[in-house]
This record gives sequence, structure tokens and C-alpha cells, in this order.
Amino acid sequence: MLNTNFWHVKDHIPHPLREYDYEHNVNVKKALEDWIQKNPNLLRGDLTIVGHQVQTECGPIDLLALDPLGRWVVIEITTGLVSRVSLTKVLDYAVCIRHIPFDTLCMKVDDYLTSRAISVRPSRDILPEGQKRGASKRDVMMIIVGKDIEAGLDRIIEYLAEEYHVPIFVVSFRMLGLANGECIIQREWSDHEVSIRGRVQHTNQTILLDNLFLIADENGIGEPFRALCAAAEEHSL
Repeated sequence: MLNTNFWHVKDHIPHPLREYDYEHNVNVKKALEDWIQKNPNLLRGDLTIVGHQVQTECGPIDLLALDPLGRWVVIEITTGLVSRVSLTKVLDYAVCIRHIPFDTLCMKVDDYLTSRAISVRPSRDILPEGQKRGASKRDVMMIIVGKDIEAGLDRIIEYLAEEYHVPIFVVSFRMLGLANGECIIQREWSDHEVSIRGRVQHTNQTILLDNLFLIADENGIGEPFRALCAAAEEHSL
């Protein structure tokens, strides 16, 4: 096992960085929630945060987001190890988001966007048409955030990804404090992109096209893109 240490060099003198105490610092979870809302790049760069402490029958979801494919992203943050309990919780939350009534979900998203004064179109406009027709069209991705991952859990997550194309990712953080009170964040990302691509290929085709049409419209090429798709469909491509 490797032991990694960090030093901050100031005035040509190395100063050791101290690691924040995840287990006892009750502010770490709140800080991560706040930082991720302000900059989703801490997790991945293509997310739009659309909910915080979203109340569901399964319990409150720390953060809720959308990705460019129209998938909902459930984000569970723990201040310690990502454990089997964390995995069970995030799976439970994903089921809730998949089956919650669309109107209820829209209301929760719009309340969040309004409270944060975010200049994003209302939820009914940013969601693909396929999702509006029923929960069966709703795909959910899961991200678990923590200090590290419990021994053997990565094996379970990899199995779920490879065998059943369940999109679960683990992001681990180390927070290292400077003497002046500032903080350096180190991030590690578990990546099963090869397996997840298989899931994307099986995603409802209407949802994918709705998102592509939306992107094309925003870039001023909606009409020719739709014509291209119609020609491809006509020739069974």
C-alpha cells in the first residue's frame, strides 16, 4: 500500500498539508454539496444541477442533475467511506426518481431553479419529449461521493456495470488544508465508460433524438438536421 503526502512550497520552504477530518467535520458534506452546485466540474463537466435535498419517499436526495443525454443523475454524498449502505441508498433513490410522477418532478426542479435564480429554461422545456410520456422512458445515472471506497465494493459496481449496464460511478475526494485556511481538493473518479456506452446504446431512441434536436435548434441547424434524420430513417440507416 502506498502512502501519499503533499507539501505546499511557500517562500522556498515546504509546508506539509493537513487532511481535513472527514469523519468528524460535520461541515464537509455541506461544503461538498455547495461546491458541486457552484461547479459541477468537481464531478463531471456535462452536468446541470437541478435539485438539492430533493424530498422523495425514499428520503432526501443530496443533489439531482441532468446530463446531455437527458438522463437524471442522482448524487449521494457521504463524509466517510463509500459503503454498501451508500450503494443501496443511491439505488433506492434512483428507483424513486424513475417512478416519481413527471409533474411532481418538474415542480421540484422548477422550485430549485427559482430559488437559486438560475437562468435555465423551465424543466418542461429542458427535458426530452420521451420523458414526458411516462416514467418508463426515464433513465437514471448514479454518482456516489465520499472519502474512499469500501474494500470489495468496486467489484460489485463493476459487475453491475458490465453485466447489467447499471450506470454507477464513485468519486472520492481528499481535502487538504493550507495554513491560511484555504483548501486543496484531490479528486479520483471510478470509470466504467466502456460498459456504460452499452447502456447508452440501449437508451430509448426517442429520448436521444429529442436531445439532439434540442442541441441542433440551439445552434441554428435544427431544420437541416431533422431533414438528415428523416432521410436516414427513410433509407433504414
